[in-house]
Amino acid sequence: MAKDKMGDAKAAAKKAWSTRRDRNDQNFPHYFWYFVACAIATFALLRLARLCLVMVRSTRPVRTSRDVEDGPKSARRQASLVERAFRATCAAMNKYTSIVTVPILGYSVGELVVVSSYILTVFVFSFYDTPNSPMGIKAGVGWSNRMGMMSFASLPFVIALAGKNNVVSFLTGVSYERLQFLHKVSARMMLLLSLLHMVGRTIQMKPDVYHRRYVHYGLAALSAGFVIFVVSNRFVMSRRYELFFAIHILMSLVYVVGSWKHYPAEKNYVWPALLLWGLDRFVRLLRVLIFNGLWRFGKYGAEGGSKEFNISIVGQDTLRLEVVKPDFPEWTPGSHAFISIPGSHWLPQGHPFTIASIPPSSYSMPTSQEGRSSPTSDDEGKQARDSMTTNSASTPGCEKGSSSDVLGGSSEDLKESREKSDMVASASSREDWQPPAKKLVFLIKVREGWTKSLRDLVDRSETKAIRNLDRRLRGVLVDGPYSAPDPLDKRYDKIVFISGGSGISWTLPQFLHLLVKSERQGRASVRASKIVLIWIVREFDYIEGIRPELIEAHERMRSCPRMKETFEIKIYVTRSPSLGDKERNLDASVQITNGRPKISEMLEEQLVGERGRKFIGASGPNPLLNEIKSESRKLIRPLSILSGKASEDDGDLIVKTEVFGW
Repeated sequence: MAKDKMGDAKAAAKKAWSTRRDRNDQNFPHYFWYFVACAIATFALLRLARLCLVMVRSTRPVRTSRDVEDGPKSARRQASLVERAFRATCAAMNKYTSIVTVPILGYSVGELVVVSSYILTVFVFSFYDTPNSPMGIKAGVGWSNRMGMMSFASLPFVIALAGKNNVVSFLTGVSYERLQFLHKVSARMMLLLSLLHMVGRTIQMKPDVYHRRYVHYGLAALSAGFVIFVVSNRFVMSRRYELFFAIHILMSLVYVVGSWKHYPAEKNYVWPALLLWGLDRFVRLLRVLIFNGLWRFGKYGAEGGSKEFNISIVGQDTLRLEVVKPDFPEWTPGSHAFISIPGSHWLPQGHPFTIASIPPSSYSMPTSQEGRSSPTSDDEGKQARDSMTTNSASTPGCEKGSSSDVLGGSSEDLKESREKSDMVASASSREDWQPPAKKLVFLIKVREGWTKSLRDLVDRSETKAIRNLDRRLRGVLVDGPYSAPDPLDKRYDKIVFISGGSGISWTLPQFLHLLVKSERQGRASVRASKIVLIWIVREFDYIEGIRPELIEAHERMRSCPRMKETFEIKIYVTRSPSLGDKERNLDASVQITNGRPKISEMLEEQLVGERGRKFIGASGPNPLLNEIKSESRKLIRPLSILSGKASEDDGDLIVKTEVFGW
């Protein structure tokens, strides 16, 4: 009788434990998604608040060069303690969350907070209230099932962050490549949860269970995850990207299918992940078909401009690709696109490259005279209108051919650039003016794999270039644009672009866009009183890659004195022993110098003492970007702003970096 009661008690306890475990295993993955949804909603609201703040700030009067030169001498209202505290807090958050980088980890403080919050949340939901089973069942099963459930729950989030067209970027405004750090962390956490699930179940399972099919599927999924983990590093990705790409796609499919077959009851987490992946691929395929003109019936590349391209070698390890895409949408300067060239490699693939050219809309005029931005003064407005109707060839004091001579260009290139400027200027008063063709320019840094194969293909040609209808290639497909930077025309009073090597393809189009817009639409269309482009390059031959754009920029900057005062280009050639007769400036607006600049002195020269909101846009290799961050954060002094010893403008510095590499 006593044994029966004890057996009933054990059965009741086991049933209660099993019910509690099953309930928690189902609920806590849901709680995880509630947390993710709340986090995404919070960042979406912050994005909305930021946009509202930008709109308010853009209504402030444009600071002229005289305001900047006057500096502290200008009469200004003394800020109150509350206002200084607010500005100091904003400066501290800007400095320590986005500019300061954590050693070894490589994350910014803001990224580290996001990563730490995610890891802590996953572990809390994985271990909280996971009771070990009573009455003889081995410990471990209490938390091992939860680990498996949390791994399933993480799958849609990991897949969503991997897509180029994902809902997280759409809601938060953070481009997909800036979410890659979270994609890597969430994927590794998912793999760790799967591993812990296997360990816990191994403790509990009996030997005869190992032969069951669902165990084999689970081991296959876990093995595929480990293969992805091994190849997902900079060493493999920078040297054998094609291998990484093929393994990543194949093993990801094995992991998803293996997880599904391992525990079909959790298919409600698997099919949304597959749906997100398929939707991203479908959208990308649709963009390729439409934007490359392939939707038209007929022979491949017949009317879509897919075979109108030119690839040439510039410098020792750089290719310049020019492709005309009439159906390609308008892009924001600084955006990038994925390039695929059928016939250039055995594995079909797309590689991301920044669009180094500006869209045709940058050359357009306001739709009406009323739509044109109001000048800050009558004299400035008259000067802006005069500059838009006067070509550079008739500007007093300008010597023809100077930019061509120094940059090593031909007279045909200079003539083409001037004809383009004259055409745009003379058409400013015509209502039937049409923008130029949509020509996309890419600078391709030659590395191993696909880029090396493409360079060898071009190098074997007699002219060191491959043009339209070349039989070895079957056209150029472009998927984009992606990752549009925030517009700079109305946000900042001083803008400094710094680039190293091929990073010029990110800074140059933004500089050209502001230059052309200021020339075409008047001074008031661009808020900044000074815009500087600094390029640090190893060899003088690298300048050949952007020579047409430099010639155009020089012709526009010297069109009137106002453009020379606002825009400036500085090029530092670091490895040439001597530039000889090339070591001279085109004029005051374009300077070419031999030697490597000191970042600290360069930033101090450009930013110290400047009033208003300041922006640094940097692109290039990691060592250069880390040095720029290290030196720029020294210019932000929250405590000095709080005490009133420093101007509140000292903390109003935004630094944005674009990494060219893995």
